[in-house]
Amino acid sequence: MLRNTKINFFLLPVYTLACLCTFLILSASNLSAQVRMIYWTNDISNDIKNAERDGTGKNTLITGLDFPSGIALNQNTGKMYWADSNNKCIQKSNLNGTGIETIITTAGKPWAIHLDLKSNKIYWSETESSVIKRANIDGTGDEILVSTGVDFVGGIAIDLSNGKMYWTDWELETIKRADLNGLNIETLLEDPDIVARPWGLALDLRTSVMYWVEAGSGSSIKRANLDGSNIVILLDGTAGAWTNGFALDIAAGKMYWTNNNDTAAVRQANMDGTNIKTLVTESEFTGADGIALEFVRTLIPSNYLLLFP
Repeated sequence: MLRNTKINFFLLPVYTLACLCTFLILSASNLSAQVRMIYWTNDISNDIKNAERDGTGKNTLITGLDFPSGIALNQNTGKMYWADSNNKCIQKSNLNGTGIETIITTAGKPWAIHLDLKSNKIYWSETESSVIKRANIDGTGDEILVSTGVDFVGGIAIDLSNGKMYWTDWELETIKRADLNGLNIETLLEDPDIVARPWGLALDLRTSVMYWVEAGSGSSIKRANLDGSNIVILLDGTAGAWTNGFALDIAAGKMYWTNNNDTAAVRQANMDGTNIKTLVTESEFTGADGIALEFVRTLIPSNYLLLFP
């Protein structure tokens, strides 16, 4: 084993070096990202909190907001972004809550947000004005993508490889998708008996499946193919009161969600709906809304020390 060993790559035979590189690549490929921290907004206490992935170590990062809703993380820059709905703005800060900046002032109340880190874009919805918009991640160059056939968009998700944007509409009780520029809108689900008050939304692009939570029908979590076919009810009335935010840890096969009218703020389950756990609780109704996951990836095990010349 290469435990605490300094390797001079210039002195290694070609065959040995090739074997070593293969070993490192295979070792790294067997390691996957895992959740480090959970972040969520609270529209009753008007703050942003985080906790360890098991729910311990809860911290209040930012206070003094006015109905914060959607939240998203950019781990490349160590920033988090959120919609402060009643103040009609989108803000960002460091992950520890310091360095708050307002990057976008909105006409309506911003709600759902989603980051496209490949193109450095931010997508968001606005209630009142009933639109979906996009801008550069620094807030410049905002544009309206969808302005018809939308009302109260609770969740947005992006499929970059196929150039599609998905969203849930809580008021219209629909799930739709369109091209990333807002064109070619398709209604995927619209029967209230099938999709009741949909809110948080996430995509598993490995299996071409979308997951969403429903605040209606006793709070449910469902999944379907990306075209809306093959609907599966994962949790039916057992997800807690008023499910809101939703996020996936696909590598670990876990899903996380928030409850807005419950003493349980954050819950977790397997992606098939089994093994429900309450991770974070509050003494009163939480008002928990948006949720985001911070991941950590270790490419080389800590017991290996590779020093390059």
